[in-house]
Amino acid sequence: MDNHYYMIKAKAKQLLAKQQPYYISLTALANIGFIIIRFVSTIILMTTFFQIVQASTAYYYVGNSLTTPSIFNYFVGFLFFGSPGLIFVSWLNRGMDIKFLEWYRKETVSDKASGIKDSFALFSHNRFFPYTILSILVLITKMITAGIAGLIATWMTLFIALFNSLDSTTNFFAAFLGAIIFWVIKSLLDLFISQVYLIYYDLMSQNKASFALALAKSLSMISKNLTTYIWLNMSFIGWNILDFCCFGILRLAWLDAYMRMTYVGFYDYMKERESIG
Repeated sequence: MDNHYYMIKAKAKQLLAKQQPYYISLTALANIGFIIIRFVSTIILMTTFFQIVQASTAYYYVGNSLTTPSIFNYFVGFLFFGSPGLIFVSWLNRGMDIKFLEWYRKETVSDKASGIKDSFALFSHNRFFPYTILSILVLITKMITAGIAGLIATWMTLFIALFNSLDSTTNFFAAFLGAIIFWVIKSLLDLFISQVYLIYYDLMSQNKASFALALAKSLSMISKNLTTYIWLNMSFIGWNILDFCCFGILRLAWLDAYMRMTYVGFYDYMKERESIG
């Protein structure tokens, strides 16, 4: 493992240790929103899952079964009520990434700095409109990667099902494996566009802001550091499981700030190697 990996994490911890009140207030709004959305979405998904299981059971009464339209209504309701919250949290996330990157580079925060105010950094310095357009383009790109991942997973699932006995157990296994394949491929493809927002921020400071250029730079940076970046993401799995068990309290108190600081630090390291400017 590259020594820079450990140096970045050590620096992230050191910077956070000096400014605990600031980073807690900086990440508070987005984390509270994230916790609420995750809690509600988990309840909806679990409710829908159990209803589908009940509806698929032979002993379940037809009069109480959950119909396809009602399942659809669950998701429509979640999207309708949850989407504004998700969009607002995403705006806060982009602004926080900017402030964490500036903090990592300067290695200090002004005594007059307000974490709550800085969490709205995206809404200042004429960033909001360009970043909103950028977010739409990134969303379209992720939809394309999801389509590619879905196509690959579907073909592999059909291959498994067709060349094995077509009993229910095999079909279930094929579907389960297909879902895992989809998640792995989708996650891997998303890694290649993960640096777009940070690159775009640096390009804006040089008056070179371009989604195509930011995407190309992100693809280049991740392709040269893919193994280390995957390892970096995996190193937080245990922390995220622990946070889930703590109902998001760990994320609110420290984990989110630590992850953000580490990610922007690794971006800065890749940027130096890539010589973006």
